[in-house]
Amino acid sequence: MKYHVLCLMFACLLAACGSASNDLADDPEPAELIQTVDHEVEVDHGGHGHDHSILREFVGSGSPKLSVEVTADSARGVNVHVTSDLQVAPFAASSHHVDGQGHYHLLVDGVKVLRFYNEWIHYSDLAPGDHTVGVELAANDHSVYAWDGKKVSVETAISLKESSAHHHHSGAFVEFVGASPTLDIEVIEDKKSGWNVYVELAGMVIDPTMGADNHVDGVGHLHLYVNGEKASRLYGTATHIESLPHGEVEVMVALYNNLHKPYVHNGDTLSASALVVNSRN
Repeated sequence: MKYHVLCLMFACLLAACGSASNDLADDPEPAELIQTVDHEVEVDHGGHGHDHSILREFVGSGSPKLSVEVTADSARGVNVHVTSDLQVAPFAASSHHVDGQGHYHLLVDGVKVLRFYNEWIHYSDLAPGDHTVGVELAANDHSVYAWDGKKVSVETAISLKESSAHHHHSGAFVEFVGASPTLDIEVIEDKKSGWNVYVELAGMVIDPTMGADNHVDGVGHLHLYVNGEKASRLYGTATHIESLPHGEVEVMVALYNNLHKPYVHNGDTLSASALVVNSRN
C-alpha cells in the first residue's frame, strides 16, 4: 500500500508504507487521570493578566457563539470539545484578516498554551489538581476576537486526580476492517511561527464520542510523531506544531483505534510521513 505524501518548500516526497513495526506497537499511554467532574462554563469578558493579544472586534449582527466542554481523558490529560460559529480556516493561519475567519487558542489556567484548528483537541500536559481550561476565538492574524471591546472566551473548571490504574499499551495491532483508508500528509512552515500539518484522510471516522474506550471498527484518531517520538494525539486533520528540531525532521501521522492500538491493513501500517528541513533558529 502506498500513500502519496505532499510537501512544500523544503519538503521531500516520501512513501509511507510497509509492514507493521514495533515503533507503532510499543506506544504506551501514560498513567491514567480519572474522574470527570461537573464543571461550570463562563464567558470571560475581562481577559487574562497573562494574555497581551491585540483585540479585534467581531463583525456581525450578534455576539459570536462559543461553548466548550472539557472532560478528563481515560489515559491522560483532557479532551476539549468546541462549538462555535467561527469559520475555522487552517490554511489561512498567520495570513491577512478576514471577518469571521480564524482558529482557536487553548488556555490553561489563564495562559495560552497552543493554537488549534479542530472541533476536538486532546491536551495531555496537565498535572493532577484543579485547573481551568478555556478557548478563545482568534483571527487569521492571531488577534483575539472581541465583542463590545471585551475578549470572547469560555472557561471550564476541572479537577484531575492521579490514579494508580494500569497504563494503556498499544502492543497489539488491529486489522482495519473493509477497504483500506487513504492518508496523505502535508507539512508547511507557518508564516509566524512553527509548522502546520495538514492531513487528508478518507475511509476512517474520527469521532471521540463513538465507542469511547471501546474498539469500534473503522473509528479512531491520529497519532502525530516527530522523528519517531510521539508528539500528540489528533482528533482532526489539521494541527500546529510550535517548534521542530533543527535540520532534517520526519513528521508522521498514523491511524489508531479508540484503545490507542495502531491500525494495519493486510499487515501494512496505516501511516504517512513527510521530511522537512527546519532552518529556523
